Amino acid sequence: MLQRPGVETPQANLTSSSSEELLTWAKAAYGGVSSFAELEDPLKIHFRLGQDPGSSVDCVPEKRFSTEPYLEVEAAFANIQGCPSSGQNTEKEAHVLWLQEDALGASHEVDLDIQLKCKEGEPENLLPILLVLKSHRGLTWHIGPVFSSFKFMVSSNYYLKNFGASRLPGEDLPDSKEGLIAAARSKEFAFVASYMEIPSATSITLELDRLCEKPPTPATEPPQETGLTLTEFMRVNITHWKPWRCLDSGVQIALAKDYLHGLLLNAIKVTDVSLQDRSCRAVDNGTHFVLKSQLRECGTSLERDVVVRNQLTFNLDLLPEVMVPFECHLPEKVFLQLYGAPDYESGPPTSVIEVNQAAYVLARFRTSDPLALLEIKDCSLEMPNEASSRLLISGDNALSANTKALDSFSSTVRRFSFAFKTGQESWGASPATIVCRVQLYSQLHGFRSDEVSLEVTLIQPNAPPDSE
Repeated sequence: MLQRPGVETPQANLTSSSSEELLTWAKAAYGGVSSFAELEDPLKIHFRLGQDPGSSVDCVPEKRFSTEPYLEVEAAFANIQGCPSSGQNTEKEAHVLWLQEDALGASHEVDLDIQLKCKEGEPENLLPILLVLKSHRGLTWHIGPVFSSFKFMVSSNYYLKNFGASRLPGEDLPDSKEGLIAAARSKEFAFVASYMEIPSATSITLELDRLCEKPPTPATEPPQETGLTLTEFMRVNITHWKPWRCLDSGVQIALAKDYLHGLLLNAIKVTDVSLQDRSCRAVDNGTHFVLKSQLRECGTSLERDVVVRNQLTFNLDLLPEVMVPFECHLPEKVFLQLYGAPDYESGPPTSVIEVNQAAYVLARFRTSDPLALLEIKDCSLEMPNEASSRLLISGDNALSANTKALDSFSSTVRRFSFAFKTGQESWGASPATIVCRVQLYSQLHGFRSDEVSLEVTLIQPNAPPDSE
């Protein structure tokens, strides 16, 4: 009993008094009782004085009375039960916690801190753990930090501290000890390592002792909470993961389901994935969500002839969908294209060369590297009815009067023109191939040589029809 200097305090033998005797003594000595609580082995007690100066003289103890306005107690909960099952799988364990305060209690938020403790070393290869948290529907849990091996069954709204501001909905849970244990076992967690019923709490620390073999890592600054929403969290991690791959003609995405489960801590279920066009949905092959899209299909866009953009839409169980934009670059490749006009823009590429008319060739190195280079070693025209090819250009040098090197607007583009001349008056269509040997440079692959070709058809528009 605390005593202020100079003030005489009534004395009493309190060690063996009953609750009724204590209340009678306090009323006689002090004129009334503001709060009364019976505590079992408290570690710390924090009184809040002057919170209710209008208390009644009469004090009638009630069960589950909210003492939050008057005192706060830190206690070690000793009444923990274990519920093993025959043939149990001890590689998976469940912990059931029933917070039994009613909906009229003053506390509507509870902080659940989870600590993995090792006598030596650090936890390694954590086995699956199921937390079953039962409370009234109006209560909100703040849980964390949590690990990828954790799963949850929660009867009210809750937040995972790893996800910051994303509130997750609860589910209906039984209102009995037997029902809660059965719910845990229905999720294939036969070994219920602990069962606890707590009358009331604002903060709970769950300590899980583990056998640890991994050597401890040097102490570092504790990680700061990111405060990310679920959408921001998924965008950061999916973008870092990069499960998409650009192909020559489109994009392919393979999302490992195990990775998604671990990323979302097994607390959120991904039910479906689609692209920006919701009709382009993923195929679930059991281990992956797989999506494919051609360029300019399913909402896929192509920018600067190399940057592919779209977005993944994740449909989540009981939660709003999450959109994750993404982009990838088409693989580096050299193209040959043929045009019928010197501006290279007045019409689409063609594969037809008119005899005695100028044809305009464009060699283009598709790459996202701004420092990339394309140089032409030489280009030739090969025809099946001629023993040797016709060399058209070497470097920037035209090799005949009918060939001309043209200015290029980019270090990854080379252009030239040529005219196919023939002295034959009667001449029909003939297949041919333009073949160019090129020298390439990019920061990704360095210097390398390549060869690219384009199948074309030589025609003489005014030639008479072939006679039999």
